[in-house]
Amino acid sequence: DTGPNTPPDVDFTDWNGAASGISRNHLVISVGPDGVFVEDEESYNGTLCNGDRLCPRQRYLLNDRDELRLGTMMLRVLFIYPEK
Repeated sequence: DTGPNTPPDVDFTDWNGAASGISRNHLVISVGPDGVFVEDEESYNGTLCNGDRLCPRQRYLLNDRDELRLGTMMLRVLFIYPEK
C-alpha cells in the first residue's frame, strides 16, 4: 500500500527531500534475477539517470556507479558484493 499514511521505504525528510523536489513516492528500485532496476513513479519533478530523463512507469537497468537525480538531489548507486 502506498497511501498517504504509509511511510516510504526510504525517507528523505531529514535531508530536506521535499524542498529538493523529491516526491513522497518518487521511484521504485527493484532487485531480481535480471539485475537491479529503477522506475519513476510519475514523480512531479522526474528522475534522471546519468543525465537522461526516465520515462514514468518504465523500468531501467541500474549499473554500479550510476547517478540518479531526484529533484535537485543527486544519488550515486554503489553495488557492494560479498567477498567469496
